[in-house]
Amino acid sequence: MKKNQMRDIEKLSETIKDELGIDIQKYRNAELAGKFIELLAFPKYISNQLIRPVSIYLGVFLFGFLIFDLAPIDYLVYGVLGFLLFLASGTLLGLLFLSGKMKTDITELLNYSLDIMNSIIMDLNKVSSQLRPEKRKDTLGLLFNGIIHIVTIPTMSEVIRDKIPFIGGYIAKLLTRTLVFISDRIKFDEGVFKPEVNSNEVKESTFETYLKSISNARLKVDKVLDTAFSLAQTPLKLGMGITHLILILLLFIIN
Repeated sequence: MKKNQMRDIEKLSETIKDELGIDIQKYRNAELAGKFIELLAFPKYISNQLIRPVSIYLGVFLFGFLIFDLAPIDYLVYGVLGFLLFLASGTLLGLLFLSGKMKTDITELLNYSLDIMNSIIMDLNKVSSQLRPEKRKDTLGLLFNGIIHIVTIPTMSEVIRDKIPFIGGYIAKLLTRTLVFISDRIKFDEGVFKPEVNSNEVKESTFETYLKSISNARLKVDKVLDTAFSLAQTPLKLGMGITHLILILLLFIIN
């Protein structure tokens, strides 16, 4: 992690401590790391989602040598162009499957981050007077930002680098950018708080509003991810359509 990023995270942590009296760091624990290990079984699902479609397509390519009556020139054309087209088609399909699995995991990561927010809000409601609307109107936004950058991303990155040799750092960076992109687009409606005569009523009203806002944010997570991954998958789907069209044309010509 770059020094300026570390300073930004330290500053964010200090801001949360000053404004809300919360030490976000304490929510990084062994149980959380174990949860991420369950969610991020990259070696297994990269094999299942990416390598398997490529293997199937290449298997069909090899089988083509047995079922097609090829002239000598056709062997060369099919051997070169066919291999490239089958490989490209299998890779694109694998990437589509892989992006779908990544979407599921990122949804789980964000929802787990919201679970941590729930725990923090409940802790504040029990032991602290900081849970007051006049203290800070963007409490949830600040908390969510802190959890993503101080808890979720560092824990996730550590788990990925430990479990995946060679490319773990690259995957961690990719998921970090994705999480930041998605989380920046999730907004919390903390409601319009009305002053109450009884301070306990103020606190309870604020507490209930925060929990409701966190619950509503779960729905926003699904919508934002659906939009983001739909856009990301469009070039893959377009590429698959083109490669399949060319592949069908090639098979028609040589057969």
